[in-house]
Amino acid sequence: MKKYALLLALLITGTAAQAQQEFDSLKGLKDVTKMIVTSDMFEMMSNIDLSTDNDEAKEYLAIIDQLKELRVYTTSNAKSRSALQAAADGFIKRGGLKTLMLIEEDDSIINMYMQPGSTDKRLKSLVMTINNGDDTVVMLLSGDVELDKIGKLTRTLNLPGSEELEKAAKKNR
Repeated sequence: MKKYALLLALLITGTAAQAQQEFDSLKGLKDVTKMIVTSDMFEMMSNIDLSTDNDEAKEYLAIIDQLKELRVYTTSNAKSRSALQAAADGFIKRGGLKTLMLIEEDDSIINMYMQPGSTDKRLKSLVMTINNGDDTVVMLLSGDVELDKIGKLTRTLNLPGSEELEKAAKKNR
């Protein structure tokens, strides 16, 4: 049993390390906004002592406890958009992620890719790219969490693509 737990931990850590490696190429690019939340931060957040009876807050803490890393990159600079998309494409290809959903609407293209988690309802990695002509957003999430929980969390955090994640979760049920 310990061997399986260690193997799972190495696989999850490997995904975060691969993301760091792929996206290190973005250092120094103009006009790229980066938000990276590490496993240490998620661990600190999940250890918050809630003495309240707020079930919703407790549910969010349970979700956070399952996360290992969150990365969000945004840019409207044309050269940086190309580099950001190339980094995302490389991560998706090397990680063997599967297409979860594609949405094309007006001038927006939203792609979601996933790497299966410990069960068929859980994800190890989720990558979402949003291109709307002027802006590119890439979100990477790693851990072992249910898709519908990710949608709920991204909506609460007001992250780009939260509506699409919730649609994908409903479709996957």
